[in-house]
Amino acid sequence: TAGNATASTASGTSSNQASGSADEGTGNGNGNGGTGNNQGNGNGNNGNNGNGNNGNGNGNNGNGGNGANGENGADGQAGSDGQNNSGSNANGGNGKGNVGQNNGKNNASEDEEFVLEKLRGGSYNRIIGIKTPPSAEEAQGSYILRIPRFEFAQQAREMAIVRYVRQHTSIPTADIVFYDSTSENPLKDPYVVHSRIPGQDLQDIYRTLDHEKKLAIAEQWGQMLLSEFAVQNESPGLVDASTDDTGAYVYKFRPFDVNPEPEDEPQDARLLAKQTTLDMFVLQFERWHAADNRAYPNDFPLDHFARLTTVAKEMDAAGLFNDVCFSLCHLDLAPRNVMADIKSDNSIQISGVLDWDSAVFGPTFLACEPPSWIWAWSDYEDEDEDRGEDYNEIHANDTPATPEDQELKRKFEEVVGKDMMKFFYEPQYRLARTLFNIALIGLRHNDAFEKTDRLIQEWAELLPKLTGSSSALHEVTLSMQQASMDDDDAVESEALIEL
Repeated sequence: TAGNATASTASGTSSNQASGSADEGTGNGNGNGGTGNNQGNGNGNNGNNGNGNNGNGNGNNGNGGNGANGENGADGQAGSDGQNNSGSNANGGNGKGNVGQNNGKNNASEDEEFVLEKLRGGSYNRIIGIKTPPSAEEAQGSYILRIPRFEFAQQAREMAIVRYVRQHTSIPTADIVFYDSTSENPLKDPYVVHSRIPGQDLQDIYRTLDHEKKLAIAEQWGQMLLSEFAVQNESPGLVDASTDDTGAYVYKFRPFDVNPEPEDEPQDARLLAKQTTLDMFVLQFERWHAADNRAYPNDFPLDHFARLTTVAKEMDAAGLFNDVCFSLCHLDLAPRNVMADIKSDNSIQISGVLDWDSAVFGPTFLACEPPSWIWAWSDYEDEDEDRGEDYNEIHANDTPATPEDQELKRKFEEVVGKDMMKFFYEPQYRLARTLFNIALIGLRHNDAFEKTDRLIQEWAELLPKLTGSSSALHEVTLSMQQASMDDDDAVESEALIEL
């Protein structure tokens, strides 16, 4: 109000119960101090007095720290003479800024906090989301922390392939921020921190999408595969990386791993030379056979790898490996590993591909597992062990149930092109993919032996349809079928060993 009045004292109490008082002063109107949001340890500085003319002066928030003083409240604007004679109160500019506490007990918004979020992990990694607060130099950051569950994780190789994909393809991947492949860190575990890809994985959202968005995914999936096919190497194998004297990444290619791989495994010059697809199969089965005989000399009465080599040679003679080069293959390109982001204009975009751990350079047909979930999601969703792991691939060439699903399949096929259709749909290439998977991981468990037996049987039945000639394994297959009809393990073993 008009006239002389004494400014109110603005007091601020910290969480340590230390008080700070403002100096008294004279001004036109009572001054109400503005209060900062955060409480913390330390005494706020005294607010400055100001002459008020309905000026609201809120104190700036104090910076969190060890007892740092809060910033002074801004002065209120000077009141004009003779106004407000009606007795209205003018708010002055006295204010205090309270200091934020070190322990993070404050009222800041989530955008200004460091946030950890436990996310759904996978079979091989624990996953934690990280948000970092914005700073003067950087906007708010969003990251993923991945911690492998097992000691055999090969993080250096995974980082190499992710960086390689970012440099050589248009496929979106996460940006590696940093990683530690040792346990010499506060986590006591190896870890990787990379950028967080926007969107949701297709496993969660695909069935909820409208038809137009599904068409967009079908088209983008085909384009993504073409991008993989375009990256080629003269030999199959894995991607590794090292740094040169300038810190730049240098990529190199090496043969597939054979585990358990003895330290004294003979170095085969053929592994470093240019190879054909048949060379690759023959060398891998030879390496596995030698490694298993050294590690388990009494556990392999039958030479499964010799029979698998026979299958590879017959596939090559039938022309399956003609015009096949070694291309980049993700090997686990499934909806759960692909993120999609719905934009503000209601369009959808594949925003990133995850889990490149198992990626290799292999025969082109290796990356051609048909994405039948695009046009037959219910079959994909309902897949279970009783139907078999190859159920969707076997039925990929079936006519989709609805006109909309048929359009989805046509869209995908238009993008990848007619020349690639045989790799996706013909049964011999499905068997060739199975053969490669065995060549890559060996015979480590009973399921692998059963898969080998099914492969040999299917191939022996298919080859006469392709070439008119019987497989060299035909008699073995018939004997195996006869033996399987008898529940007596001894009889079965005797028949197999005799063959």
